Amino acid sequence: MRDQAHAAGMTVALVHVTMRLSEFITVYLAAAAPVGVAYFMRQHMAHTHHATQLLRAAAVALLWPLTLSAHLLKQKRSARRERSADNARHTYETRITKAERALVNTLHQTDDLLHDAYSLRGARARQAATDARASVERFVGLALAVATERSVAEPTERELELYRVAGRKGDDLLVAGRCVRRRNRARLHAHHEQARTDLIHALAELLETVEHNLPARAAGAETFAQLYWLVIRVFAQATDLLSLLDDRAAATSVARLLDAACAWARRHEVLALPRTNAAQIGGALCQPSTQPTNLTHPTPQPTA
Repeated sequence: MRDQAHAAGMTVALVHVTMRLSEFITVYLAAAAPVGVAYFMRQHMAHTHHATQLLRAAAVALLWPLTLSAHLLKQKRSARRERSADNARHTYETRITKAERALVNTLHQTDDLLHDAYSLRGARARQAATDARASVERFVGLALAVATERSVAEPTERELELYRVAGRKGDDLLVAGRCVRRRNRARLHAHHEQARTDLIHALAELLETVEHNLPARAAGAETFAQLYWLVIRVFAQATDLLSLLDDRAAATSVARLLDAACAWARRHEVLALPRTNAAQIGGALCQPSTQPTNLTHPTPQPTA
């Protein structure tokens, strides 16, 4: 009787273990199913061979703890890379914003001085300064948009939305989205090129109006010197901004305007005119005529 009771107890224990094991397998497979299905659907979108899809999905499902661990690790690394890229982009955009703000502030100073010192005679120069300010803001915005657009390879959800509503799916939807992206990219680059041209023309117009419409008379020599130093500073800051934006062609064009302004100032002895409050207006020093304009480092500022 004792042996029979012992055997019965062992049987009950084995049945209990078997039930627990069965429950564990059921739960394990239940958790594995969505992992395998998700992997299968991703492979199906990638147009992998059907039999290969099933085998890989089954293997991934059976090893779902390892699969999820690898997926989480991959997501963590991706998030770390994205944070690093975001920090770098934020630092870059902060430098651009700071340089843009400095240039716009100098143009505001130029406009204020033209208004206070020249009144109606400075109307054309003031308009040129206003146009230059608007051109700077537009060009910088488009330049940053172009830089952001280059980092996006595939069509965005917004670009796919219209075609998805129209009923396109799969490859047809993706091709339509890529066509829209190419069109948008072409338009963006065209606007960017036009903004670059407008900026250079606006800066050239500012220099021309100051040199031809506002001659340096003896009575207003000091005021004209302050104004011309501000114009030179505008060109120096514009060159620095364009260099930060990695726009070599535009930076070279503005650097030529800076060299021309410095040459005109030397020829008309503007650099020798009094510069009261030069520290406040912040004129940029012209480099010697034998030294080429530096396109990568900020132009040194006067200390007095």
